[in-house]
Amino acid sequence: MSDHRAEFEAWEETVPLIVFVTGAIAWEAWNARSATIDALQAERDVLKAEVKRLTYGTEPTYGCHVDLMDDEQPDGCVLDYGKPNDCVYAKRITDKTQCEYWKPIKIVRTGVQP
Repeated sequence: MSDHRAEFEAWEETVPLIVFVTGAIAWEAWNARSATIDALQAERDVLKAEVKRLTYGTEPTYGCHVDLMDDEQPDGCVLDYGKPNDCVYAKRITDKTQCEYWKPIKIVRTGVQP
């Protein structure tokens, strides 16, 4: 019976170590999985930003929206052409960015979602 008692005492000392090592391995696996998920999410965000940049450009394109009809596209500013007297709004400003009608042009592209 003493042989079994020695085996039991050895087993009793080994079990916590097995549980600890198993827990540590599981924790490392969880951390590695979490790191992989974080890396994939970061890569997804970079790719989404790149698709948005390629689709819409990094900066919006601006144009003059004065007296714009529904089917017309905005055009350039008379200040760019050196003709401020051709526009009642351009007469009062020195830079087109000061004009309330100098706005971003909404670019519509079909088949592409932001």
